[in-house]
Amino acid sequence: MLRLITKIWDIKSASPYSFEHKFGEKGGFNEVVNNDSFGYASQGFLYAEGMGKPFGGWIAINKSTGEWTVCEAPDFQEDHKNKYIKVATDNYTALKNKTEFQKCFDDVAETFRGKPTGNRTLGTVCSFCAYKVPCWGDGLQHLPQQQSKGKNPKWVWYTAVTNPKQENTESSGE
Repeated sequence: MLRLITKIWDIKSASPYSFEHKFGEKGGFNEVVNNDSFGYASQGFLYAEGMGKPFGGWIAINKSTGEWTVCEAPDFQEDHKNKYIKVATDNYTALKNKTEFQKCFDDVAETFRGKPTGNRTLGTVCSFCAYKVPCWGDGLQHLPQQQSKGKNPKWVWYTAVTNPKQENTESSGE
């Protein structure tokens, strides 16, 4: 007799890059869990644990094209399940006990046109985080890219500006 096993799936919308390189053909379950700064694995295993079912994985939808892909969790997942539920439990305990926060990521040296600027910026993960200001403190600055000569430079989260933008101070002859 064939027995159907119901699994819990987590549905995510994804940028085209994440769709392809994280959830899609160039990624997969190991890519998601090895670079899981957003807690997708803990979230999925907790959903499944709450329902008393195995975690199926993620169904990802490309935000730009509407394409779908399935990123399956392994059938034998007890080690993953235990690890990621422990991560979530430890995070909850730290919040509940008001444990002093420790940064998980370092800032990075800024480069502009392939050359170091001497400034330091938040890494990609930190730049998306809702807690970047309390985490990095008063020194964090959201500024136009300091070395850009563009009319509308992109905005960057700076942790240290040692090479600020030089305003044009040439005299106009008046």
